[in-house]
Amino acid sequence: MGEGYEVSADTEKLDGVRNRLNQQRELVNGVDLTPPSGAMFGLSPKGQWLEEVVNRGHKNIGRSLKETAQGLEKTSDGIHDAMVEIEGADVDAQIAMNKIADALAIMSNPLVIFGKKNIPF
Repeated sequence: MGEGYEVSADTEKLDGVRNRLNQQRELVNGVDLTPPSGAMFGLSPKGQWLEEVVNRGHKNIGRSLKETAQGLEKTSDGIHDAMVEIEGADVDAQIAMNKIADALAIMSNPLVIFGKKNIPF
């Protein structure tokens, strides 16, 4: 658009960020949380309690990993959507600026508005 007022984004850098986010998401998705085998902590009440605590911890960690992966994906998608919107904003802004420039050109020359034939003198 000129004049240095355009909205722009370094798409290479943003694509790089998106790639790194997606790589991290794959790493998070690749974490294998294997719960301990049954009776690993013994059959005593304390062993059973400890097994329950560890299993609950595994579930919480698994849920956290899933939410982390979803967050990484949503962030990557949000960056992509922003890039698309910025590109669209530049195009829309250029169209609007062209219309304004055309209107200003017409308004600054009244002979164009009225036509030379319509001038009463």
